[in-house]
Amino acid sequence: MRLLIFWAISMGLFGALSMAVSSRAESGPGWAAFRIQQVDRERADQGRSYLEFFRAEDMSAGLYVLAAGAEDPQAPHSEDEVYSILEGKATLRVGDEDVAVEAGSVVYVKAQVPHRFHQIEEDLKVLVVFAPAFGTRQN
Repeated sequence: MRLLIFWAISMGLFGALSMAVSSRAESGPGWAAFRIQQVDRERADQGRSYLEFFRAEDMSAGLYVLAAGAEDPQAPHSEDEVYSILEGKATLRVGDEDVAVEAGSVVYVKAQVPHRFHQIEEDLKVLVVFAPAFGTRQN
């Protein structure tokens, strides 16, 4: 069973950790651990393709799932982003270029660069990390 661990340390005025961790995480001072299977069940139960499960001041993480043959509706974001492909096979269009991705692929996309998955050949399960946290940077 995969256990994803994110160490998030914030050096604020008092050295306090500032993060939002869901109830599905194990956590302690300065860390949080998640079981991706639990995150995926919650995402599916909510009928969503994307579920954010971790948020700190300087980053956030979520799980993005697209079925084979699906269309990816996303638009460019204001934050840098890293995709780690956990399962599946597809093509990621980044700007004017196509990148083949499959389980084990990791792709960085700079803020504001147009991108989307297409030619999704196998159900795609993607760990997404935004820096800074999604929605915190102004365009």
